[in-house]
Amino acid sequence: MRRPWKRLRAWMRGDDGAATAEFAVVLPVVVAAAALLLYLARASVTQISCQDAAADAARAALVRDDDVSAPAGVQLTVTDGGDHITVTTTCRVLADPLGVLPTTVHGRAVVMKQDV
Repeated sequence: MRRPWKRLRAWMRGDDGAATAEFAVVLPVVVAAAALLLYLARASVTQISCQDAAADAARAALVRDDDVSAPAGVQLTVTDGGDHITVTTTCRVLADPLGVLPTTVHGRAVVMKQDV
């Protein structure tokens, strides 16, 4: 009757290196999650910059009525809708290695024309 208990105790003592094995399994997941968060933060910052560029270009188009230029790396589309001006910008994002996140983000700003 004592033999099964001895086998169980021997089996339970045999967990040397279990923490190392668990760490080796979990580490790639943690690194991938951290990398994904960094790329997501980069895409968010680029989105905000793209939206700011659209707002600045819309203000410039309202004031100057002539050709509006965009910062380097930004595609700019200006549409005159009669009583309003719509500016759409497209910005490239640094691609992530997994291809999960978008490679471009868009910004859009609309300004209303006012009669003075």
